[in-house]
Amino acid sequence: MVHGLRIISHAQTGVVLVNICGDTARFVIIDIAVRNAFNYPYLVDQLLAISADHLAILNPDQALDYQRLALEFQTRALTTPNRETQGMMQEIAEKDRIPRILHSFLLSLHVLYLMFTRDRDTYDLFIQKFVKAVHLSRGLRTLAGLNYSLAVDSPLGPFLAMVHDAGVSEPTGTECTRLVEFIDSSDAGSTTTSSCRDAARKLQWAFDMHATLTGEQRALTAVVYPALLTEEYITALQKCRLEALVTLAHYGILLHLCRHVWVFGDAGESLIRLIAWRLGPSWHEALKWPLEVVASEACPSCRWINRYTA
Repeated sequence: MVHGLRIISHAQTGVVLVNICGDTARFVIIDIAVRNAFNYPYLVDQLLAISADHLAILNPDQALDYQRLALEFQTRALTTPNRETQGMMQEIAEKDRIPRILHSFLLSLHVLYLMFTRDRDTYDLFIQKFVKAVHLSRGLRTLAGLNYSLAVDSPLGPFLAMVHDAGVSEPTGTECTRLVEFIDSSDAGSTTTSSCRDAARKLQWAFDMHATLTGEQRALTAVVYPALLTEEYITALQKCRLEALVTLAHYGILLHLCRHVWVFGDAGESLIRLIAWRLGPSWHEALKWPLEVVASEACPSCRWINRYTA
């Protein structure tokens, strides 16, 4: 009972969205969730789920209790909308779209957090969870696309605008230049090369946005990127294609730039080390920049990474 009350109180503060959304958007999201708890219980359940896992971090001696409650809330949050719509996105009423978008956003954040903190012991497990995160992020993109003008006027307007712009904007930075050269010089088939080049181009766009944005919105670039990946790239990743792995390691740099956000923490360094361990020393030259970044800016909260250090 006490834990439940603490979770509710913690959720109402909106602290789980600090460094992710601006103050105004954060409080509007919380207000919509709380005010519509009866009509859209899945939204408030998901807010409570991610809040419970945040409390597990803040209270390590009670972490298991909070994690158990987080799982219960998330299970309930996932059951209700799936039962109501049975996958029929086009039939979602306009008045329900903003709550659905907010629910999908909070769920995506939560799944990213769980993936980066609890599902990274092996490459295969991590990739399985990463694919799930990509599909969830795509669901958010699909929901927003049903009524883009309505979506960009929502509290997540800046985030959804970024998702939209990534598909039409040309990147201008140079962070991924060597990555693209590496992909183009490989002997992978045309489908793999094309999908990895596209993933690298979108990653460059994310780096551009991270450099352009200020303050809390920067972390949204790391949230947006999985939503932009194609099914062809995911297939290459599941097949452990070298080009796909090296591209994902470069995404680790973007995550590392957002390590001050509790959802990510040491995720970037962990991901880069995991891929370096998977590929072995012979391919460390392809990972030169990611490895240099984490070597020079190691995350002090890393606890288990050394087992993946070459």
